[in-house]
Amino acid sequence: MLSFGQNELKKCISSIGLYNSKAKNIIGLSKILIEQYNSKVPTDFDDLVSLPGVGRKSANVFLNSGLGVPTLAVDTHVFRVSNRVGLVKEKDVFKTEQSLLNVVPKKYLLYAHHWLVLHGRYVCKAQKPSCETCIIHDLCEFECKRFLELGEGFAFVGRQFHLDVGDEDFYIDLLFYHLKLRCFIVIELKDNKFKPEYAGKMNFYLSAVDNLLKHSTDQPSIGLILCKSKNNVLAEYTLRDMTKPIGLAEYRITENLPENIKTALPTIEELEAELSKISDEEK
Repeated sequence: MLSFGQNELKKCISSIGLYNSKAKNIIGLSKILIEQYNSKVPTDFDDLVSLPGVGRKSANVFLNSGLGVPTLAVDTHVFRVSNRVGLVKEKDVFKTEQSLLNVVPKKYLLYAHHWLVLHGRYVCKAQKPSCETCIIHDLCEFECKRFLELGEGFAFVGRQFHLDVGDEDFYIDLLFYHLKLRCFIVIELKDNKFKPEYAGKMNFYLSAVDNLLKHSTDQPSIGLILCKSKNNVLAEYTLRDMTKPIGLAEYRITENLPENIKTALPTIEELEAELSKISDEEK
């Protein structure tokens, strides 16, 4: 590797991110292995993390997958999934690693990292988790369950719920049925500030749900738009067939809700408080 040289190595790995620093670290690591470890990779954790470019995750991956040591590497998938589903409740990688080592039985530690990574890549994805097909949905503590805890009557129907309208595919972020109100609750999650077009899209979803899913004895569907700004979370209810124009400055969709519906649903303040907790946990 040393004879290959840093410049040639950079050409070979230029398709990956941060290839300049990675090439530098690989050359530096190779030199240290030759000079200090007789060209062998050390098996001590502290020695591993002292090498250029080797952090806790890489060291634990080598010890776990390469040497069969019962430890657990925490990458972005493991961190997200383990905290999202409720295995642990930590706000940084190191504390997540330590907590997982305490809760995961030793006999599963050899493969726990791989299971969590695969679950995070293909099921519990960062932006669009497939809760409806997840085999641990009944055990999970993900945010959609917060709605079930906010008031009696919420029944979870699906996440990324598919609608076929005019031979085109549409997907609702979260769909619930309210047993007391006898209506569907359509929820859209937005990672930015409220935009007027969100209400138009919500009206489309509500019309589609009422036409495709609503029973003749059900009440008209209710929509809930959750918007996350940089500093807080905003939540507003909306009904379809709104007659009042909606603008970004006049954010008053709540006024369209009849009083009997308002009392059966969690308040905007309750929603914002609960969703802010979720936002804080994910920081």
